[in-house]
Amino acid sequence: MNPSDLNPADVPTAGAYPVHLRIKKGNLLTRQRTFTSAFALGRADGCGVQFTDENVSSRHASVAWDQDEWWLEDLGSTNGIFVGGRLITGKIPLPVGKEVRLGRKGPVLVFDLEVHAGELSPHRPEPGIGRTQVIRRYFEGSTGGKVGDRTILIREAFRTVRRRYRVRYWVALGAVMSLLLLAVLAIVGYRARIEQLQKLHATAAEVFYATKSLELQLAKLRIEVEKTKDEKFREEFREKQKEQQELQAKYVDFLDELGISREKLSPEDWLIYRVARRFGECDVSMPAGFLGKVKEYIRFWQRGHRFIKAIERSERDNLAPMISSTFLSYDLPPQFFYLALQESGLDTSQCGPQTRSGIAKGMWQFIPMTAWKYGLQTGPLIDLRRADPHDERHNLRKSTQAAAHYLRDLYDTEAQASGLLVMACYNWDENRIREMLSAMPETPRQRNFWNLLGRNTLPDETYNYVFYIVSAAVIGENPRLFGFDFDNPLGTGGADSTRAGADTVLPGGRISPPSDDHFNR
Repeated sequence: MNPSDLNPADVPTAGAYPVHLRIKKGNLLTRQRTFTSAFALGRADGCGVQFTDENVSSRHASVAWDQDEWWLEDLGSTNGIFVGGRLITGKIPLPVGKEVRLGRKGPVLVFDLEVHAGELSPHRPEPGIGRTQVIRRYFEGSTGGKVGDRTILIREAFRTVRRRYRVRYWVALGAVMSLLLLAVLAIVGYRARIEQLQKLHATAAEVFYATKSLELQLAKLRIEVEKTKDEKFREEFREKQKEQQELQAKYVDFLDELGISREKLSPEDWLIYRVARRFGECDVSMPAGFLGKVKEYIRFWQRGHRFIKAIERSERDNLAPMISSTFLSYDLPPQFFYLALQESGLDTSQCGPQTRSGIAKGMWQFIPMTAWKYGLQTGPLIDLRRADPHDERHNLRKSTQAAAHYLRDLYDTEAQASGLLVMACYNWDENRIREMLSAMPETPRQRNFWNLLGRNTLPDETYNYVFYIVSAAVIGENPRLFGFDFDNPLGTGGADSTRAGADTVLPGGRISPPSDDHFNR
């Protein structure tokens, strides 16, 4: 972009400081341009700052004055805005003096503000001669000559007052120095604690992901043991299982020291942490904002009747015990029960809309191809949106067995033991999400739902789908805590508490990606 293409705003915004914009060319900055009212950045005509760079969207961002401050806002750009190398979302105070990049490879901008200091203090006249003479006579004793009793009295009074103020000064100075010393010691102690927590957090995460790696190895060994009956594989399986149990015990100790425990968290927060861990996510690496986002979706369930109706259907048909035991037989969390609640409301007769992959049917909403892959027979009404008694997707036991098998395969392969990634694959079809996941290293530490959230590439449908299931599972751990008049459908119970407040706003807005200091919240 040519710097001469920058057009300053014509009408100044009342009260706004001028904002200066420079564009980086190599290691140099272009000449400064000044704006005094809102302007847009983008490729479209009419933008105050117009680019030809393909990394820049038509209307990429805006800079506007609001509430006595300049703000930078992403206008839904394709490639985002990066400040200091970190992606920003929404609206932030203008990052003065920092490099702002439009897209990861787009142009780099630097903003500065022009702030006026105001008028100087009024001129103070020089003291007169009479005043100087008084000071010398009474307080300095430098006028010479004979002095009277009045002058001597004033001088003595002045010396007494000066001594008192000196004492007070040194007492006050000593008190200030003591406070400063205490403050320094407190800061040193605080920094030491922060460093200790950072090391503890990093170690806990290492232990967690080592446990998940062992879990994947155990899954492969289990197949070898069942297939070959070889005692060598059986012994290796037992050793790794023991190692995994030891790591799990260490991890629980780390959680308690980091304050992630029932005693140190609110009941709602504790349940969210516990459900995330049960689904295979590292709770010490939970992104800032995840707790609040799950609570938004909990309020969504509280406002409607879908959750209650699904649980009533489960109780009437005694669904939860069979579904729970099937998942446990595959070493999967029984909380995947809530995936069926989201898919079909636990209705075995459910039929989805016509898609290019066919009509999804049954409680688990299998499309024909997935049903065949996992041993389910489809019926003669395969192309009709009607329940079919000859279609095994409507068979509770057979379809649940197939769902557990399917989820276990995703868990052990594409999702790398991340239960929330399993949900994302199930909703968006593992073939469509495979390309996204293949860009992530094939290890639990790098391929997990937290890192996928940080990429901000999940479709809204899948994003909502995962949060609906997680929030439903949190409610299910202790329904009465959230104002529902029944106990845990999976049978583990929970303590009563006050209901979380319901909101009238639909869940919206994505959570922040993980940061280095998310443990300190």
